[in-house]
Amino acid sequence: PLLVPNRFQNHSFSARNYLTVRDAGLRVIAVTNAAAPVAVGGYDPENFLFANGIVLANNYAYLLSIGGYGKLDVFALTNPATPTWIGGLRLDGAGGAAFAGNYAYIADGIAGLSILDLSNPAAPMQVGSVTITNGYAENVAVDGGYAYVAYGNGGLQVFGVSDPANPVWVGGYDTGGDAEGIAVSNGVAYVAARNAGVQIFSVTNPASPVLLSNYGTNHDCWDVTLAGNYAYVADDWYGVQVLLVTNPAAPVPVCTLPASGAIGVSVVGSRIYVADANNGLLVFCTVPQLQFTTRVEGGTPDLPITIETATNLTGTTVWTPVLTTNCPPGPFEFTDSQISVPQKFYRAWQP
Repeated sequence: PLLVPNRFQNHSFSARNYLTVRDAGLRVIAVTNAAAPVAVGGYDPENFLFANGIVLANNYAYLLSIGGYGKLDVFALTNPATPTWIGGLRLDGAGGAAFAGNYAYIADGIAGLSILDLSNPAAPMQVGSVTITNGYAENVAVDGGYAYVAYGNGGLQVFGVSDPANPVWVGGYDTGGDAEGIAVSNGVAYVAARNAGVQIFSVTNPASPVLLSNYGTNHDCWDVTLAGNYAYVADDWYGVQVLLVTNPAAPVPVCTLPASGAIGVSVVGSRIYVADANNGLLVFCTVPQLQFTTRVEGGTPDLPITIETATNLTGTTVWTPVLTTNCPPGPFEFTDSQISVPQKFYRAWQP
C-alpha cells in the first residue's frame, strides 16, 4: 500500500483522479499515479471546528465540520489545486452526507436528518429535518425515496424523503452496537455497527428492516462500502475486511487488507482507499484472491503494448494475450480480475 502521513478519518473522490481527504481541514491530493500521490491544495475550517466529512458532487466539494456547532462549507473545484469557497450553512452535528438530485441529506448529530436544497450551491438552504429521541446521526445513504441513517446508539433508522420538505420516520432496528457507517444497494442495507460488526438487512420494506446476517468483525467496525459483489469493511486496527456478498444472508470473507486504524474505506475503479487514523492514507491496487494490478511504463513511444499471462514458466510456457493498448501516451495501470489460479505470471512487450 501507499501511505500519505496525515491523520484523517474520511475521504471522497472525483472522477478526475483527485482525492479529497479530511484531517484538520480539506486536503486535495492528486492520485493519477497511485504510487506517487501529490498534495495539490487545501483549506482549513474556521477556529474551533475540525473537518468531519466530505462529499463531492457536480464539481463541488461539500465539507462538513463540527466543534461547538456543525457547519457545511461549499467549494468550487474548477481548479482542484485551489478549492474556492463559495458558500456555507451552520448545522448541528454535520457527520456524513448523501446526495440525490438537488438535495443533500445530512446526518446532523442530535438534530437527526437535515435536508438541504443545493439548487444554488453557493447558498445552501435547509428545507426539512426529522429526528428521533435516541441516538446521534452519524452517516446516511439515500435510495428510492428513503434515507437510511446510521444513528449511533439509535441503530438503523429509516425516513421517508419523497417530500424533502416533510421527511417522516418510517422504521428502524436496534443494531446493538453504535451504527457508524451505512451503504444501501438493491434493497439491502449494510450497517457498520462498531463492536456489533457488519449487520446486513433486507429493506425491501423500508418500514420494517429484516436482519439477514451479522458478520462479526475483529475490532470496532467503522465504515462499509460496496463495489460489485463485495463489501469492504473498515475494521479499525484489524484492517479492511473484504466480504463476498452475492448472498447477503451468508457473507463470505475473501481477504483482509492490512491497516493499523482503518476507520474509512472507499473504492474507485480498481483502487481501494483506506483512511487509517494512525498512518494516514493507504492505497491498495492488488487484493488477494480478488484482483492483481500492475503498472506498465517505459518502452518505445507510439507503439502498442501487449500484456500476456501464463500459469507457469516452464520450457513450454504458453503466453495468452489479455490486453493490447492503442499506443498509450505514458505509464498506465492494468488490473486482472481473473486470479483464481494458484499462480500467474505477466509480461508486457512491443512489436
